[in-house]
Amino acid sequence: TTAVSWIGKSTVKEVMALVMRKCVDSTNPGDFARVEHELNGKKAYCFVVSRHSGIAATVLTSAEYPERVAINFLDMILDEFEVIYAHSISQSSSDNCVDFPELEERMQEFQDPSSSDAVERIKKDMYESEKVLQKNVDAILERGQKLEDLIMQSEQLSLQVHLLK
Repeated sequence: TTAVSWIGKSTVKEVMALVMRKCVDSTNPGDFARVEHELNGKKAYCFVVSRHSGIAATVLTSAEYPERVAINFLDMILDEFEVIYAHSISQSSSDNCVDFPELEERMQEFQDPSSSDAVERIKKDMYESEKVLQKNVDAILERGQKLEDLIMQSEQLSLQVHLLK
């Protein structure tokens, strides 16, 4: 089973590389693109940022991952890559022609868009605040209903007391 899972992973990696390569080929230098792709029956996006210098970066995300965050991630990766490897980038057209160990660390940082992006963090905070606010409004409305019930019962008791007198 180890050989089978290794072969499966290799095949998936090759298919993903092919999809990403096609996305890069269809993106003009100096531009970015979002290409929709179906992966295991689920919608996914291949984001591409292509530079005039001839390098490009791609990332494959779920449909829920924010586009702005993905593009910012790729821009940051390319900026960092160009600073570190500007003098050693060959004219190779092969994938992963230069070792870039910093990539793994950056990918970990961007796993949760709200922790890596200020706007996403604010959106998440606003959503959570909205949930708390809605819960509080519901509680207030429920208390208001209970107060109305108490007032109505009080009025009924007062009326019954007047009738007994």
